[in-house]
Amino acid sequence: MGCIMRYYEKQGLILKRGDHGEDVLELQRDLITLAYDIAEPPDGDYGPQTEGAVRFFQAIAKGHVTGIVETVVASALHAMALAPPATDAALDLPFVIGPHYDSRAEAAIDMIVIHYTGSGTLVGTVRWFQDPASRVSAHYLVGKDGSMVQMVQEAERAWHAGASQWQGRSNCNRFSVGIEIINWGLLEKKDDGFYCAIDNQYTQRYNGQTPVEIAGKYWEPYTDEQYVALSELVRDIRERRGIDLEMIVGHTDIAPDRKIDPGAHFDWARFRQSLLSLLV
Repeated sequence: MGCIMRYYEKQGLILKRGDHGEDVLELQRDLITLAYDIAEPPDGDYGPQTEGAVRFFQAIAKGHVTGIVETVVASALHAMALAPPATDAALDLPFVIGPHYDSRAEAAIDMIVIHYTGSGTLVGTVRWFQDPASRVSAHYLVGKDGSMVQMVQEAERAWHAGASQWQGRSNCNRFSVGIEIINWGLLEKKDDGFYCAIDNQYTQRYNGQTPVEIAGKYWEPYTDEQYVALSELVRDIRERRGIDLEMIVGHTDIAPDRKIDPGAHFDWARFRQSLLSLLV
């Protein structure tokens, strides 16, 4: 009896939307191993979800983003699934691969930059950061329930800070770790309630916790779980990287003319106290 040839071994392989069968099932299993958003258990149908995951992988592999799996893509995907990237943190959190990063050019890491995402869910933000069109990333994301995800290895430069400057140095992406907290940030109060900004337009109704009012402006509050998780994550990075407390900053500190995150509602005193208590 001959051996069974796996999907990634088949010369001339072409898998695309509308296909179904064992090859698609194997592909989906590898995508799930790499933490792509594929329904479990895999069903062997090459639908929009599978195609989207394939597109995200192709963006990471710096190849043509077609959503079609040929042998070379299958081989590369399976090889990565055999040895998936692991988190840098000494914490139990998944690594979900994002395509938007490049080299630090050997710059030493000595800064942590805290952001809010301007979005509502961890899952939705991960999908956006995986999208080839987004051109944005961070090393870590912190969800509203305290769950965390790493998307870029710390050794690589994530694209989170943009044009920035701190203590006489520009391009803070080159020497920083970026942490994005899931939070809508600034809200707009209208006659029928509060609204979140989508593409800088306050068109989406806000359904979260009671907003925090500061100086006549309204913000989505951060959760207790986020403060706890953020403190644990920053403690871990500091211990591994030897980062000074004064080098833990907000996006607004390094780009004050462009950015306001993590916002007036971020409780720096609470965060620093929580962080210091973990260092005792």
